[in-house]
Amino acid sequence: MRKNRKKSPEYKYHIRVRGIKEVPLFRDEEDKSKYLALICKYKKIHKCRILSYCIMDTHGHIFIDPRGYDISKFMQKVNLCYSQYYNKKYDRAGPVFRGRFDSDPVCSYSYCLALTAYIHNNPKDIEKYKGREEYFYYSSYGLYAGIRNDELEILYKDYMLGLMLCKDIDKARKKLMHLTKKQNISNSIKNIIECLQTGEMRIFYEQSE
Repeated sequence: MRKNRKKSPEYKYHIRVRGIKEVPLFRDEEDKSKYLALICKYKKIHKCRILSYCIMDTHGHIFIDPRGYDISKFMQKVNLCYSQYYNKKYDRAGPVFRGRFDSDPVCSYSYCLALTAYIHNNPKDIEKYKGREEYFYYSSYGLYAGIRNDELEILYKDYMLGLMLCKDIDKARKKLMHLTKKQNISNSIKNIIECLQTGEMRIFYEQSE
């Protein structure tokens, strides 16, 4: 029996999608671009905000502020359209995603910071991006870092950059990158949150601007 999702108009959510075991969920760059385009399409229709994301070969992470819209309906639309695209492209039938998507409510500033660092560090196990995760194209990290433009206009940067407590946007970007790189060795959101809550948050904010 599956658990009911925790939902509230005030919640932000960490959403995770995975493909079935037999095949990668995203086989090439076109697939990743298609999925991001669908997220962008429906976030514009329903006035949602995407705060961070990373699309890997086998799975994807989305940090979303649905602003009162039902995340189940949002993800059903995105995943249904992607499944139709995927099956048509690869001449196959059947499910594409491994069950329903996972979601966790994000209800604190420390969780927001930890989650974004965790999402942005996802490509660290890909050799060519190890230590330079911000250059992974299918992640919001490069948009926050200012090294590429948001051509899809998918990302809402103001919220996360606002948590950096800097009036200067360049300093806010650097602070976010500093936090992300500092937490690169952490293997879970829980570890990052514990680090933030046991002094790392205070030290992070006390750094000179």
